[in-house]
Amino acid sequence: MNNGYMATMNKLKRLWILLISSLILTSCDAYLQMSYIIKNTSSNDIKLFVPNYPVDSLPRAFGHQKDTTLILKPNEAIIVGFGIDIDFPWATKNIYRDKPGICGIKMHIKDSIIVLGCTEKEWKYRKGRSRLELK
Repeated sequence: MNNGYMATMNKLKRLWILLISSLILTSCDAYLQMSYIIKNTSSNDIKLFVPNYPVDSLPRAFGHQKDTTLILKPNEAIIVGFGIDIDFPWATKNIYRDKPGICGIKMHIKDSIIVLGCTEKEWKYRKGRSRLELK
């Protein structure tokens, strides 16, 4: 066999090794984002204090946040935060298991302030989102 043929075969062999190594070393993890949504299902306006409310469309780790007071109209829903993780594409519920809701949200009703819970008791997971319904 000639040396040109052997050199080409060695290059192809190295290319295959590089390709297979990159496939093995590259995992199928994905960037996951779960939104936290509050919906007003009552017939009255609801005033909410939301800590670390995202003021950009970027997720919490990348965007700006500030404490904000919002007024939710009847049957209105709003995203009040994001949970992010890097995991398998189908593992969004793991974000919910670690952090079912956003803590520190306060509801103002007349002269009283009600602190909303941030557990699975109040927040419900559905279709990749954590949702709190205010009645």
